[in-house]
Formats: sequence, structure tokens, C-alpha cells
Amino acid sequence: KQKREYRDEKKRVTRELLTALHDPTIVVMADWLKVRGTLRKWNRYFCILKPGLLLVYKSSKVDKSGQWIGTVLLNNCELIERPSKKDGFCFKLFHPMDQSIWATRGPLGESHGAVTIQPLPTTYLICRASSEQ
Repeated sequence: KQKREYRDEKKRVTRELLTALHDPTIVVMADWLKVRGTLRKWNRYFCILKPGLLLVYKSSKVDKSGQWIGTVLLNNCELIERPSKKDGFCFKLFHPMDQSIWATRGPLGESHGAVTIQPLPTTYLICRASSEQ
């Protein structure tokens, strides 16, 4: 019984996630963020915040293939503000158990994200917004 309930709940959450992902009307915010890669360099990416998800793209042409970099599963993450000498709001999304924060598939069913200048960390993401919005 417990196994069946778990399976049913997992299916329900998956359906909900796919609905939010595919419904273009459900967008909390969309803007450019600076994201720090594994080599500690910052790059600008276009990000879309949806309920439970942060989609990261190379450019604002999100409907074109080859632009999607990755999707952060926010329900698995914790968020902390990071102190910064520079302007803007800096924060870190991370998995408390050091697991991957990334979804395995993209919004169009992609199995691999676009190649970035430097790889992005698997268990956390450090971002900087131009201001607190």
C-alpha cells in the first residue's frame, strides 16, 4: 500500500512539474543573471523562474533549440544570501545533502544542456542579480 501511494504521489508530482514546465503562462520572473561556474568565473545567462524551477538559458531566445543549459529543481534546494562587495544581490542555491540540483531533462525533452564556456557545479549554483527584485 505504501509503495503504491509513493508511486502515485511521484506520478502526480511529475505531472505537476511537466505542466508548470510546459505552460508558458506560468512564469514568476524572467531576467539575466550572472552565474559562477566551476572555474570561479562569472557568465551572464537568461533565467526563467517558474514554480519550483529555475531554467537557465544561453540567451533570451528560449524557444530555439541549443539554448537551454539546465533546469534547477528548487524544491530540492536551500537558498542563502551571499555577502558581496559588488552591486547586486548574490545568492547560492544548494542541495543540503550535496546531491545534484539539476533536472535530468530539459523543457523540450533535451537530455543534454547547451555547452557553456565553463562547466556549472552539480550540487550548487551561485548567482548574482543586478538588484534585489
